[in-house]
Amino acid sequence: MKSDEKSEIDYHLTTPVSYSHGGEKAEAQFIRLTAPTSRHSRECAALKQAFFRSCPQDREANPDAEIGEVAGHDVIVTIASSRDVSLPDVIDVARKLFTSGVAMVDGEVKLTQHLIDAMSQDDLEGMVGDYMVGFTLASSLEKMRERSSPGSRT
Repeated sequence: MKSDEKSEIDYHLTTPVSYSHGGEKAEAQFIRLTAPTSRHSRECAALKQAFFRSCPQDREANPDAEIGEVAGHDVIVTIASSRDVSLPDVIDVARKLFTSGVAMVDGEVKLTQHLIDAMSQDDLEGMVGDYMVGFTLASSLEKMRERSSPGSRT
């Protein structure tokens, strides 16, 4: 892992979610997302494949185009705009991934199906996009940037 890569990121909720922690009611402010392990390879592979299948085909026609910073929102818009990829399928895969232990409410409580169901749709989609950019696509996007940057060709 490169020194600038992170093993966790915090996704700050735009709409807090109520949950119980230690017998007390709490309002979740963020979800801590941790890097996947090989245990999560099936879900991560499905998310990565969905993104690359949804990428505009002109990327192949113009491989020299520079790759800038990609945000989670960009990933979701790209997938949602694709005729070849089902955003509902991507969300289903991500829900399974998030309940496998890579997502912790306020960094302390495992994200459950019940808590995901209580999240706003915007937060769920935003979290999926940020997870993809931060973890499942990070190395691929970095390699694409390196290939597209001026002076990187021999």
